[in-house]
Amino acid sequence: MRRHGSPCDLERATITELALDVAELIRAEELDAPVIVGHSLGAGIGLQLALNEPDLLSGLVLFAPVSTRGIDFAPAGAVESLAKPTLDDQLRLLAAAFHRPPEPATMSSLESVIRRASPIHIEGAARSMHSFDVEASLASITSVALVNHFLDRERRD
Repeated sequence: MRRHGSPCDLERATITELALDVAELIRAEELDAPVIVGHSLGAGIGLQLALNEPDLLSGLVLFAPVSTRGIDFAPAGAVESLAKPTLDDQLRLLAAAFHRPPEPATMSSLESVIRRASPIHIEGAARSMHSFDVEASLASITSVALVNHFLDRERRD
C-alpha cells in the first residue's frame, strides 16, 4: 500500500489520501464494484472515493457524514489550536459544528464522546476535514447513495 511515513503522520491523514488508500485496497483485493459503508469521517472517505473514481464503486451507505464544506463552521485558527487541544477547545469545536444546536440530550451524548476521545484523535479528525470541501461536486456522484444524517429524527419531530 502507498504508505508515506508513520501511521500517525497527521499531514498525510487527509480524506483525499485515505480515499486513495481505499481505492488501492479495493484494487489489491480485486473487489468488484463494492458498496462502501462509512460513518462520519469514513463517510467523507466514501464520498471522496466516489468523486475520484466513479466507476470503482457500486454504491455508498453513509451515516452522519462529515461536513462537505470542510470545517468552515470553526472559528479562525481552530485547526491550529487543536494541535494540543484542551477539553474546552474540543467542546467549542463540537458546539460550532451545528447551525442549529441539537436537543440537549443529543448534545450531552456527543460531549460524552468528545470527553472519551483522545486528543490525537480530535486533532487528526480536524486536520483531515480541514480541506475537505466537496459540496459543489456532490451532484456529480454517480454511485447509488443512501445517506442518513443523525439529526434527521429531530427534523421530523
